[in-house]
Amino acid sequence: MLEKDVRRSGYCFGECVGVALKISEKRGEAKHSCIHLIYDYNLDGKWQMANGKWQMANGKWQMANGKWQKAPDETSDFFIYRIHRGKLEIHRSGVDCEGPGWINLFDPKQIIVLQFALKEVIMDEKRFLAVFLSLSPRAYPDLLREYQLKIYLRNQSI
Repeated sequence: MLEKDVRRSGYCFGECVGVALKISEKRGEAKHSCIHLIYDYNLDGKWQMANGKWQMANGKWQMANGKWQKAPDETSDFFIYRIHRGKLEIHRSGVDCEGPGWINLFDPKQIIVLQFALKEVIMDEKRFLAVFLSLSPRAYPDLLREYQLKIYLRNQSI
């Protein structure tokens, strides 16, 4: 799911304005452990949550008219993934790494996420996102699984 959304980030069926991928973190969590992704999910030629265009201002996403308008999750072009208290979570139509409305990607009673780290990498004049994930079953904390992958950001130039 994360890989699919990362690969799609930056896609626009029309003329979209702004930055399609941003790495940050939730307060109290490790640096580079939250990712904001945007792509034209509903193929309307705009990156939006509701009615209006989005723009980056002072490091934060804002609507062009200065007002946030919440849309149903199924129509949002915004996707945010983060680690929070040992859980990997997703939020559709969120505006930052804080706030309510997050959905767990794993059952927190079964899996503890120990690390979720992200880094943009440039290789051969192409952009990639390096993802590091380590997790463990709660019943077997010594059984650590670590995953690393590089995802090509095909819709984003250097």
